[in-house]
Amino acid sequence: MVTPPHTQLRSGRRPCVIADKAFQKEIRLASAETVTIMPCSSATPRSLGVTKKSLLTHKETCDSALVAFDNSSTNMGLRRELKIFVEKLGYVYRYIRWPFSLTSLYNLGTAVTNSKFVVHSTADVTFHEGWLDEIQRMWKLYGHSYESFHPYSKPTKGLNGENWREEKAPGEIIPVYDPLCHVNVFHRSKVYHWDEALPWWESDVDYWIWCHYHRKFPGLCLGSHVDTQVRGIMEEAHKDVERSHLNTMCAWSHIRLKWMGYHQYIGKDLDLIFGNT
Repeated sequence: MVTPPHTQLRSGRRPCVIADKAFQKEIRLASAETVTIMPCSSATPRSLGVTKKSLLTHKETCDSALVAFDNSSTNMGLRRELKIFVEKLGYVYRYIRWPFSLTSLYNLGTAVTNSKFVVHSTADVTFHEGWLDEIQRMWKLYGHSYESFHPYSKPTKGLNGENWREEKAPGEIIPVYDPLCHVNVFHRSKVYHWDEALPWWESDVDYWIWCHYHRKFPGLCLGSHVDTQVRGIMEEAHKDVERSHLNTMCAWSHIRLKWMGYHQYIGKDLDLIFGNT
C-alpha cells in the first residue's frame, strides 16, 4: 500500500508548535479540564441570534471553558454586543480578522489553550443537559478505542446518517466513520489538526477519510444530545454565492488531489467527489 503524504500529521500541513513556553503562557486564552473552541459570527442580527443561543445553552449544560472567535463582521455594534454577551457568561472573546474558516480557527484555538479535553464546535448548536458529562464518562470507559467523541442529534429535515436519533440511550456508544462534525470532542493527546485548505463543511469529509484510512473510529455517544440548525452560520457567511461556489469547487479538488490514488472510500456522499470507480 502506498503511504499518503503527511499521514503522521493527520492532515496536509504541519501543526502550529510554539516552542517558547513563556510566550505560550502569555498567549494562552483559557486553561481548564475542557475548553470549547467556537468560531462565531456577528455579521448580521440573525447570525448573532443563532450564536447567542448556542453560547447560552453551552453555559447552561456544562462547565467547559469556551473561547469564542468572532469573524466576518463589519458591524461594530453587533461585534460589541457579542463581546459583552460572551464575557458576561465568563467566556473569552476574540475578534479574528482573517477570512472565516472553521478549520483555521479550530487549530488556532487548540494552540492557544490548555486542557485535557478539546471541543471543536460550530455556533449553530443547541446543547442539552449532560451532553459533556456523558462524553467524558464514555471516554473513561472506552477512550482507548476511539479517536473522537460526538453527540447525537434529533432528525433534521434533509439530513440522514448515524448522528440522527430519536431517543437518548445513556451508556451506549457506537463506532462510526462519518459523524456530523458540528461538535467534536477530543482528548488533547489525540486532538485532530484540521486541514486548513478545507475551511468549511468539506473538512468533515476529510476527517472521515482520514479515520477510514487509519482504521480510527469516531464514537457516537447515544447518551449525549445536542441539536444543530446546520448552516445557521454558514448561510450568513455565504451571501456571496459565486465566491461560495468557487470555494467549494476548490475544496473538492483539494480532497481529490489529497486522497485519490492513496485511498478508495466509496459512499453515497463521496460518489459525488470520486465517482463510482
